Amino acid sequence: MVELRIERAEALRLALPMITPFRTSFGLVATKQTVVVRLYAAGLVGYGEAPCFHLPIYNAESIDTCLHILRDAILPSIVGRTHSGPESFVAQYASLIGQNMAKFAVEAAFWHLQSLAQNVPLKKLVGGVKDRIEVGHSVGIKGSIEETLEEIEGSLSRGYKRIKIKIKPGWDLEVLSAIRCAWPHITLTADANSAYRLKDHLFTLLELDKFNLSMIEQPLSHDDLVDHSTLQRLLRTSLCLDESIASREDTRRAAALDACRIVNLKPPRVGGVLESLKIHDMAQRLGLKLWCGGLLETGIGRAFNIALASKSHFSLPNDMSRYDEFYEEDLVEDSFTINADGTVDVPNLPGIGFTVNEDALRRFTIDAIHT
Repeated sequence: MVELRIERAEALRLALPMITPFRTSFGLVATKQTVVVRLYAAGLVGYGEAPCFHLPIYNAESIDTCLHILRDAILPSIVGRTHSGPESFVAQYASLIGQNMAKFAVEAAFWHLQSLAQNVPLKKLVGGVKDRIEVGHSVGIKGSIEETLEEIEGSLSRGYKRIKIKIKPGWDLEVLSAIRCAWPHITLTADANSAYRLKDHLFTLLELDKFNLSMIEQPLSHDDLVDHSTLQRLLRTSLCLDESIASREDTRRAAALDACRIVNLKPPRVGGVLESLKIHDMAQRLGLKLWCGGLLETGIGRAFNIALASKSHFSLPNDMSRYDEFYEEDLVEDSFTINADGTVDVPNLPGIGFTVNEDALRRFTIDAIHT
């Protein structure tokens, strides 16, 4: 790694209108707010993204708490200091409890700087080995089954390898049955975002077994492992944990309890690239399957997901929908495309592999912090 002195930093609050509102079990997102961090060092600029939501509906963070932590804790701890590598960089704010998305944004920006300073692709820096990664598309809760089938048909025509359907109590068995009637053999996942409770919804959860799903993602509480373990023993279908996995230790505990067979790794959720690499290695060692999820990131955040998903143990299609599935405009130029075989090319250019669109960044920024 190259020693880098962080000269100054910025945290930008953005608001991006969505083409179509995206609904999950925890609510509707019509305008996606996000935070982009810029770090300046040695004449270079590094970018990272904290894809928080407007309220703590996915995890305990929100846009407001993220900006508060960046302004009052993280950015002052790194600016004006020289860092020999990612380990020494994250050590400056490691005492903070939680705040994983804020932590991820600044660490990602530092990795971007390192990639530029060393003139190597981010993929190489994180140990990626794949030139292409398989991708899937996430379909939100729609107004009708017909709308759902229409979106899935379009997604399949664009080459996506896996369809993920958001479910919640009352929007589950009927819509899944309709999908399976239309496409008996596609790779299909159901994602509940913690919407069910074991004691209240056991019959429905057991019924999900009959749809030949590749996995059932996070059916129970965001902080639960014990009930997931009970449920996994009752199901043939593999459970995948998302919100319940915030660290390498959570991964170890989930495996010890047999709470899942698959982990959805979202780098912002676990607080950084370093922690993501540790979870990758832990999952590989423990025999848990792994894939990379998304949080409606812009192209800045997606670039880090693509680089990490190029590592060897990411074995299932990753959530890497193109920006125009959600937004009219991306924050990077020459954003990635879906190949005919349902894959995305992993960039081999130094840095994140894409050029940040500074004009779009400026137009969508509604607030900024300078340190």
